[in-house]
Amino acid sequence: MDQDILSDFTREQRRHLEDARELWQAWAPLIKRREELAGAVAWKTVKERQYLVRYWQDGDTGEKRMTSLGVRSPETEEAKLKFERDRVEVDAAMAKFRPRLDGLARVGRALRVGRLETPASDVLRQFWRADMLGADLMVAGSAAIHLYEASAGVRVPQAIVPEGDLDLLMVAGGRLDFDDIERVARRADKTFRWQRDRKSLSNNDGFRIDIIDRGALHSTLADLSDLSLVQHGALDAVLELPPVNAIAVGRDGMPVPMVGIDPRAFTLLKFVRAEFDWRRSGNASQIDREQAVAVGTLVEMHWRERFEPEWLEPFPDLARSLGHDDPDGGGPAFFRGPRI
Repeated sequence: MDQDILSDFTREQRRHLEDARELWQAWAPLIKRREELAGAVAWKTVKERQYLVRYWQDGDTGEKRMTSLGVRSPETEEAKLKFERDRVEVDAAMAKFRPRLDGLARVGRALRVGRLETPASDVLRQFWRADMLGADLMVAGSAAIHLYEASAGVRVPQAIVPEGDLDLLMVAGGRLDFDDIERVARRADKTFRWQRDRKSLSNNDGFRIDIIDRGALHSTLADLSDLSLVQHGALDAVLELPPVNAIAVGRDGMPVPMVGIDPRAFTLLKFVRAEFDWRRSGNASQIDREQAVAVGTLVEMHWRERFEPEWLEPFPDLARSLGHDDPDGGGPAFFRGPRI
């Protein structure tokens, strides 16, 4: 295992990452609460009766909307006062945090803590605000590396992390509407549009969001005829691991909530793509393999949970790349049972 493939965060970078996590824990509830209090409330007279109505601007269409909260009464009068009190309180709290956020962003950019592209950061924040991140979608492609880096406090080489796209895997059992995905993505950038195949969204700058259906992923893996049943079983097992989450930092210096596939699943998927998917180009396969080894090394050295032997046994080349000796070579017995 090439331990030098990873580089540690500096002490200042680690401290900044902790500051970002702590600030996010306080800032995130305020964001959600402020959205609940969007718009304004006022009295509206209809046929000589007053009603408490709430006005707000639709964030997707820009249209002004209104709903009635009931005829004027002691209860609606109290509701109006409470809404206004809560708004003042939340706005004051957010105003208090703003200088800290601005300072955090400046320091984050100066320390180069965050490497996640700004379009990806903006999109993930919007999916989080819409309660879709983790519940419906999770990061599965190269961007997930930044989640693992933030969790472990180490970095993989930037050269093996392609840019320009964000792969999101649909969560098992999720029932996402593709119009909802586009609607939320467009909150980050109004130019996002579905491509003809409705599997990818692209903006005017060419940044792409790829939506991966879990069923389609399993079908793609099933089509890899050179994989043995044991290898398929190992892949199925790691793909069922619970997602992992962390607060990362984007290139804009601001916190980014991330939920992604387990790094052990990432490692096996990337290795299989590199070694068994004949549709991958030579350059793409090389990057996949390098990512598999880098993230696998991160797991071996820094992750809280290790690979189960039965997940690596079917892939001896990967196991050896991660420092596990083949017993046939005279090293300690790592593999258990026959290899298929």
